[in-house]
Amino acid sequence: MAGLFDFDNRMKPLFEVHGRPKKSNVKDINVRGGNNRAKATRVASEAPEVVIKVTGHARGAKHLRRLMQYITREGELVAENEAGESITGKDAVAEFANDWNATIGKRKANTRDTMNIVLSMPASTDPQAVFNAARDLAKHEFAKNHEYIMVLHTFETDPSPNPSPNPHVHLVVKSVGFDGRRLNPRKADLQRWRELFAERLRDQGVEAEATPRMARGVVKKATKQPLHHAEKRNQRTRRMESAVKEVANEVAGRKVPAERPWEAAIRSKQELVRSTWADAAKSLEGSPDASDKLLAERIRTFVSKMPAIKTRRDEISSLLREQLVERLPERQQMKEPSKGDIER
Repeated sequence: MAGLFDFDNRMKPLFEVHGRPKKSNVKDINVRGGNNRAKATRVASEAPEVVIKVTGHARGAKHLRRLMQYITREGELVAENEAGESITGKDAVAEFANDWNATIGKRKANTRDTMNIVLSMPASTDPQAVFNAARDLAKHEFAKNHEYIMVLHTFETDPSPNPSPNPHVHLVVKSVGFDGRRLNPRKADLQRWRELFAERLRDQGVEAEATPRMARGVVKKATKQPLHHAEKRNQRTRRMESAVKEVANEVAGRKVPAERPWEAAIRSKQELVRSTWADAAKSLEGSPDASDKLLAERIRTFVSKMPAIKTRRDEISSLLREQLVERLPERQQMKEPSKGDIER
């Protein structure tokens, strides 16, 4: 329809991940994600987003053995390698780890011998579909040049005392390939993995999407794994202490708040994201096609549910102000705290 919002061109910037992929022997895969209208429909319909994280690296023989024991739960869970062979039992897992160590060869201290990846989906997802999709991804991306091992964890089968409710696959890939080159994925490579994982899930009838965080209105980056575990143990990390101290000085009026350039960029980008979605909905509402009107309604609802544009510093500031109000007498809570109140 003439004048109707052009999804493929106008929505494209929201779904792109900038950066060049790492050159490798693996051929680029044409991910069948459909056009951007199809992607926007899945996003607005709140299709589950796939999760792929590089969680760490094994360094040295002892670390590798501990890693193998961890992902297989001391051999209680079945592992699978790049040849499709199963590794079951504590002794078999130990032998597998020893074989890998024997083929690693000379290495410098602290060299990353593996790349550890987790592929996950929400609790309601069929675990076998998650494993099948992860297996397809691993075959396409790594099997030609890297050895790997993968294990499925589910709430029902994981012997851990606190199993995750989300079905997920631990994929451990040997860093150095058969050609001697080291695995070193870039941002664009990680996005390709996410898109391929989502595609393979959809092939099995599982609704899944792999859109960039910004396109969904998510501002704050996920906490990096070491920081996450430190905070989980209730440890005051140096990074967190520095941020709290800085924001506390601003709240107390001892320092003039100043928006950082990257925070201004985040807000500008998010305003663009929201306006692009809003323009799409407005255009579709003028279409005589019932499916366009339905999509417009879903987009409006999706945008209304987007989280507030808050950085980590914004969240810390809000928390400190809430704590301050709680300490004030009830009569003072009726008004906005003054600078004098804050300093006291």
